[in-house]
Amino acid sequence: DWRRNDGPRGGSKPEGCRTIWVGWTDRRPEEDDISEFFKDCGAVTEVRISDHHVRGYFAHVQFEDTHCVDEAMKKQGEMFMERRIQVDYAYMDKVATNPKMEANAPGRILRCKPKSVKPPNGHTLWLGDLSIDATEQDVIDLFEPCGRIEMICLKVNQLRNGHFGHVKFFDTEAVDKAVDLAGSTLKGVPIRMDYAEDKPLEAYRSGKDKVITQTQRPADCQTVWIGGLPDEVTEDMVRNTFDRCGEIREVRLDQSKRSGARFCHVEFVGLDAVERAVKLSGESVGGSKMRVDFAENRRHDPLSIQGGRGPGGMPGMPGMPPGEGESPGVPKPPPPGPPKPPPPGPPKAAMGFGGPPKPL
Repeated sequence: DWRRNDGPRGGSKPEGCRTIWVGWTDRRPEEDDISEFFKDCGAVTEVRISDHHVRGYFAHVQFEDTHCVDEAMKKQGEMFMERRIQVDYAYMDKVATNPKMEANAPGRILRCKPKSVKPPNGHTLWLGDLSIDATEQDVIDLFEPCGRIEMICLKVNQLRNGHFGHVKFFDTEAVDKAVDLAGSTLKGVPIRMDYAEDKPLEAYRSGKDKVITQTQRPADCQTVWIGGLPDEVTEDMVRNTFDRCGEIREVRLDQSKRSGARFCHVEFVGLDAVERAVKLSGESVGGSKMRVDFAENRRHDPLSIQGGRGPGGMPGMPGMPPGEGESPGVPKPPPPGPPKPPPPGPPKAAMGFGGPPKPL
């Protein structure tokens, strides 16, 4: 999801800022179009394009160093996709540098109020520009005088410098009272609000377009499976996406023999990294929405590859069900004890094997 932005708000450059906000365009731009537009400013390392809003599309553009941002800001008002674009420093970077100035900026309340129309009998508000230090309890305390809260869900934004989320009330009248608090400062940052559609609670918890994990987490799980990857995916692309979750031990890229679809496994050093990784399900890698789920750990014990013991102490290859690890063509030794006598009567043929030879 994306922070909603009304355009440049001026102010001094945040220290070390490498990210700018660019808007608005009528059509959704391609990443290559944006990179080409800013190519004279320096190397673009990442482009994140918003979903459609009332005023169109916007994007965040990240450069390799802060000096590139100085050059990019000079493009304020130039033509891009038949519109004069607005350029600004990334908002949450500005808040981190000078929270008092942003909290008292002219037009703060108007900027933070909803831009859309409340749905009939609506119970839900979208919240944006929340401080990275704000918690769900902080939001609950803010809205407590408005009415009973049915659900609250905050998520870290893609720039990793703030939160966004939704709050759902039991009564629609509580929403009317809550929007009057738009622009109120929470942890020093003015809260943005907009109306949102009512959805099942699980839809908010899993996130917009997120894929809910289908597998129960195995014990001591340190590995995730990732599907929906683009054909041109590389190990570096995967590492760059999941490095934020924790230290990575191994990335194993693979391809489906049946469909040719690309997938991979990422094994982490720590257990907590896995929980963070599955929350990235639904995010984009190389323009393709990925699916992330729990996976069994790969055994690194060399004994397990040489006839060691698999799950449950049974002999065989690691991860195999009991009885599937024996080498084909090697007869099993007879069970201990005296041999059993043959059954009475003539020998029976079984599936064409054994018994007297058939005449030609």
